[in-house]
Amino acid sequence: MHSPNPLIPPIFVSDENTCCFEWNTAMEKLSGWNKEEIIGKMLVGEIFGIFCQLKGPDAMTKFMIMLHKAIGGQEIDKFPFSFSDRNGKFVQALLTANKRVNVDGQIIGAFCFLQIASPELQKTLMQRQQEKTSNFRMKELAYICREIKNPLNGIRFTNSLLEATELTENQKQFLETSAACERQMSKIIRDIDLDNIEDG
Repeated sequence: MHSPNPLIPPIFVSDENTCCFEWNTAMEKLSGWNKEEIIGKMLVGEIFGIFCQLKGPDAMTKFMIMLHKAIGGQEIDKFPFSFSDRNGKFVQALLTANKRVNVDGQIIGAFCFLQIASPELQKTLMQRQQEKTSNFRMKELAYICREIKNPLNGIRFTNSLLEATELTENQKQFLETSAACERQMSKIIRDIDLDNIEDG
């Protein structure tokens, strides 16, 4: 496992309890953490969590699920895996994980291989992440617009009921102000063009 051959990818190995069993030279070079500092520590939450901060929402949970699937015998191929190295440098990779078996064929952990993303692949992955974020924001904005319409309709209805009653001059001014605010908010919602909103 400790061949200095540059063709050997970064590899780490898990036992059946997700503790690190192996951390090869390429992984040492990539992460900045030596094998002696890593072996025996939990991969989820300790190595990838404290030593190497994972990037992205729910990254820890997704990594834990992926690792347990591999230990359970399911092959994992090109799982997006991003973390910070010892110096805080962002590392973007694709992780492939396979079950690890003993001579009797019993699963005793998982082999994990990292494929470092080329600059082109990194750019594509970043664009996908930005698109996901943008789509989420668009859906959130559409939801907010939809939810604001109901209270505005309530204000409009209440204003129409009040207009049919006898009001003092002060009350008429309050009603006019309320109606003007309702019209302005309705116009803002109508003017939001969800198709042309640009991020940033």
